[in-house]
Amino acid sequence: MYGKCGSSVDARRVFDAMRSPTVVCWNSVIAAYGQNGNVNEALLLLLQMQQKGMEPDSITFVSILTACTSLGALTEGKVIHANIIAAGLVRDVTVGNSLVNMYGKCKSVNDARRVFDEMRIRNVVSWTVMIAAYCQNGHGKKALELFLQMQEGGVKPDNITYLTILDACAGLVALAEGKVIHASIVSSGLESDVVVGNSLINMYGKCGSPLNARRVFEKMCLRNVVSWTSVITAYGQNGNYKEALELFWQMQQEGLTLDIVTFVTILDTCGNLAALTEGKVIHALIVASGLESNDTVCNALINMYGKCGSLQDARTVFDKMPQRDVVLWATMIAAYSQN
Repeated sequence: MYGKCGSSVDARRVFDAMRSPTVVCWNSVIAAYGQNGNVNEALLLLLQMQQKGMEPDSITFVSILTACTSLGALTEGKVIHANIIAAGLVRDVTVGNSLVNMYGKCKSVNDARRVFDEMRIRNVVSWTVMIAAYCQNGHGKKALELFLQMQEGGVKPDNITYLTILDACAGLVALAEGKVIHASIVSSGLESDVVVGNSLINMYGKCGSPLNARRVFEKMCLRNVVSWTSVITAYGQNGNYKEALELFWQMQQEGLTLDIVTFVTILDTCGNLAALTEGKVIHALIVASGLESNDTVCNALINMYGKCGSLQDARTVFDKMPQRDVVLWATMIAAYSQN
């Protein structure tokens, strides 16, 4: 409880008061440190645990690897890997998956692949984390190759796998491959998953196919603010600014709560259209939403007004900001230079 509440000190106090802590108790306090980013403390506890003759189990190692992953602590992660080998747990599929994930997040793809290749048993998570490791480190083609191997091996992708590989297609602007994966999603019955649908829209938009993005959007039984924002972005990315603006007004009529990403996206559209009147209406919506003081939104407003040739409005937004970072100053200067 204390660990999940961010109080590893209290968790340690309870642990130290125990006369004969079990492996479960050791795991709990190690996890508490891991959850709060104290990797070194977790490692010290692991050492103490071993010195007292307690054998760490898969849960122990997964807890510490999770901390290494979140902190990008590669050196500590390799120490844990050596401990896992010594403990004879390297063949545990959950531990193996955690190692692959840790190495991927720590930008050590070759180590991730080495662990993956050495795994005797692999499940859908194993394949997905390895594909994700490639995607996270700019190896989109290798991610696609591995996805095909996964399917050829008879392993059924899940929604997380599809989200990961669609991201790879978007990064590579691989429309043909994206369409093949879309067909696989349909046959898997996952097209109705709202998160998968949003990812498909994003992929089609980045691959220069807003019509396909719109087709996915129209077929969705459930749509959230991300769905609407994704299809608006797909139009905007491909120069279809009027369609993007029309969709934004439809979205507003649906009564959805507009978020920062939605506003930034549509303000960029207004700027590209030099649609000052629409931009001012959207500005009023932003004020009503209480987001006018948000740095990202403010920056988008100044950019929009600058592109629309309304320097006075841009300067008013700029002057109202209580704090201004270098990005805000640069945007305001750019607005002046454009006019």
